Amino acid sequence: MKQEGFDINRHTAVLLIRSFSHERMWKEALDALILVRSLGIKPELSTFTDLLDGLAKEHLLDEALHCYREVQKAGYQVKLHNFKTLINHLGKNGRLDNIQDLVRDMDKMGMYPDKMIYNICICSFGKGGQLSIAWEFFDRMQKQGLDPDAVTLSNLVEFSCRMNEADRAWKFIQEMEAKGYTFPISAYNSLILAYGEMKKPEDAWSVFYCLRGKGRQLGIESFNFLLMAMKPNTVTTSLVWDLFQLMKEERVQMNLLTYNLLTEIFTKPGWLQELQEIHRSMLRDGYNCSVINYNIAINHLCKEGQIDEAISLFQDMKTKGYCPDSHTLSSLIWGFCRSERFDDAYEIFVQVRAAGENPSLIAYSSILSGLSKSGKFNEAEALYKEMLDKGICMDRVAFNTMIDCLGKAGKVGRAFQLFKSMQCIGCVPDKVTYTSLIVALNQAGRISEAYEVFECLKQGNCEMDDAVFNSVMDGLCKSGDVDQALDVLKVMLNMGRNPGVVTYSTLINGLGKQGRVMEAFSLVGQMSREGLNPNVVVYGSLTNFLGMLGRLNEVYGLLQDMIMKDVPLNVYVFNGLLKALRKLGQVSESQQVLRIMQEMGCKPNTITYKLVIDCLITARDNKNISLMVEEMGAAAHLPPSDVYHVVKDIIGKGSIPTALALNKVLVKIMKAGQLSDACDLLQKMLANSITPILSSSMVRILLDAKRLHPSVLNYFTSSKTLHKFQGLTSN
Repeated sequence: MKQEGFDINRHTAVLLIRSFSHERMWKEALDALILVRSLGIKPELSTFTDLLDGLAKEHLLDEALHCYREVQKAGYQVKLHNFKTLINHLGKNGRLDNIQDLVRDMDKMGMYPDKMIYNICICSFGKGGQLSIAWEFFDRMQKQGLDPDAVTLSNLVEFSCRMNEADRAWKFIQEMEAKGYTFPISAYNSLILAYGEMKKPEDAWSVFYCLRGKGRQLGIESFNFLLMAMKPNTVTTSLVWDLFQLMKEERVQMNLLTYNLLTEIFTKPGWLQELQEIHRSMLRDGYNCSVINYNIAINHLCKEGQIDEAISLFQDMKTKGYCPDSHTLSSLIWGFCRSERFDDAYEIFVQVRAAGENPSLIAYSSILSGLSKSGKFNEAEALYKEMLDKGICMDRVAFNTMIDCLGKAGKVGRAFQLFKSMQCIGCVPDKVTYTSLIVALNQAGRISEAYEVFECLKQGNCEMDDAVFNSVMDGLCKSGDVDQALDVLKVMLNMGRNPGVVTYSTLINGLGKQGRVMEAFSLVGQMSREGLNPNVVVYGSLTNFLGMLGRLNEVYGLLQDMIMKDVPLNVYVFNGLLKALRKLGQVSESQQVLRIMQEMGCKPNTITYKLVIDCLITARDNKNISLMVEEMGAAAHLPPSDVYHVVKDIIGKGSIPTALALNKVLVKIMKAGQLSDACDLLQKMLANSITPILSSSMVRILLDAKRLHPSVLNYFTSSKTLHKFQGLTSN
């Protein structure tokens, strides 16, 4: 038309825009509006506003805002109902910044929002989590002289409760009610539930009884909300029982939700009779106490570790003719395994299979976990194969259990293969998977592969916890790659994770073993700055490294620090002190430390005795060496093989303990069945002209073992020696 020279008037332009609008071709209608405006035609205000409303209602909000700007360019002023429509739909789509822009425009125009616009703004900003702005709109509303209605009041209470500001909501209710306003019961219900989620059952209870005191007619919903508030709190069970009695007295019609909540609350130790009464009440009210109700109760008891209570309920279920289903049995199997009653769990599992039923994946996973924890790795593998043969779809829990099981069994290659097959079927590994695999690889000495798995984990979106970082750093430190372990610490810090005492103790131990004591102490300082106190493991590492260097004063300083901070002194700390004393050749002080340990009830280990004996060897104090050896031979808590190796080291250094001392050690290792060590010690004793004193039964064991050196064998088989042993007892 324009090209042909026809003039386009306002009527034609409006007809074009409205034709598109009538066909709901809103974007085309907006394009037409922009086109005619570019030609200098100014449609009527109604054309703009009709299009604005249509775009907003169709949720074409960017186009609606564009149309709104065209209205302003045309010199018109948008009407209040257009603002209302646009703000309402912007609020539904969470476009809060646009709402604030429109309210500012209204202020500039001198146009006051009405009650509906304020309610829309309060609701939109409350849902969007911007509670402070919602309260600002409420304040504006009051200053403008508008009375809030039930919608305004209940929205402010609900959104305050959602933001964990229940106390503010309760204060608001009390203040507004004092001014004569009335809140709907739904506002009180929100407040009751919020106090429950905040673990404030007493406050929830107070709100409920305050509502009752106002004479308001309460339905079952209010009672159910109070039960929901009580559910997470274990200390309010007796109050809930009183509430149940009140509901019966006032003939409140309980529904299925009420009974399910009551079942869940009373499924805890010591409330079995009350739970059974609730089930009887259900039946009287026409609700079937189904297998589902029993399953809820049994599952909850198992999670609480009350397996005996769960079994009682299971027996009650069968007595009343209810047939347990796979969920019931899975809960019991899981509960038995969680309580480490693996034999009972396996018995139920076998019964399920014998009855021709297929156990659930949860049951299989629980049994797998139980077998793994019991060290029955072969049985776990056999069960895993059964799952594959039956076509049971493995989930992440089952995969994690088997990877952990194979890792503990030392079958790291198999664990790695399972990890790859897990990914092939689309089962995404989690931090448990990676942690189990990293720990298994570290234990197998495959440190580089463990680090590769860590790199894969780092590049993925999987959450990493302290256990993963600690395992990687521990492996690297044990392999001597402390610098790389320190790099892992940097990664940990960059990811915003705060290292714990275990992390620092691992690194401090690794640095100390390499003699990097200054760096170790630097980490101790870093711990202190982060508010972490060194534990006995950290102190043990530091005292041992300083002890090896002979820095006695610093070791004493650490011990003093431990005493002041109430950190218990253990054998490893004392051994660090003894290393320093050995380095400095302080013999009497070493013996004194040993006696202090024993007086404190801290049992010395073989390293302790070896450190003291090394000092005595340097001083050539054979008398006290023999006394130390006798003490080791008499100590029941010391491993016989470790005692033997200490004695072997003493003899190798040219110090020969007395016959009494060596015979005590000989008897100790004989009783432990360590025949090779016994034969070796016998030979050393005879070589040093020390007569072994053994019972005839022990001699016979040695002769039958046929491990004796010919010279030792001749000693025991000579008639003179045999005659010597005839009078000895068999013990």
